Amino acid sequence: MTYSQIITDAKRYLQALQEEMNDAPIAGVTYESLLGALDEFLQSDENVRKLENDAKAERSVRKQKFLLLLEKMRRTYLGFLAHPKFGEDAPVLSRLGKVRKSERKTGLTRKRKEEEPDPGGSEE
Repeated sequence: MTYSQIITDAKRYLQALQEEMNDAPIAGVTYESLLGALDEFLQSDENVRKLENDAKAERSVRKQKFLLLLEKMRRTYLGFLAHPKFGEDAPVLSRLGKVRKSERKTGLTRKRKEEEPDPGGSEE
């Protein structure tokens, strides 16, 4: 049962209690106690909606701050690369989690495919 369904059902239950029982309890539940429970649920539901909206807004702020941090980190890395004191082979690059130029391996190496004999085989 969804939250919207339970609200609709609770209102029907309230109407039935009011019309049939005239403030008398049934199974220990009065109109007032059911109405109070519904009001508490509606208040809690409203609080959840507000917090979800706040969380959505905070996620947007977090994303912007993430992008700003990422940009500053990129600029720092590029700054070390471009600085005459450091350059592409500076030990500081290793601390940044990057690979220094002297530690790079040379290009890709691929095994040559062995030439397979022609299955149709042309014989001379």
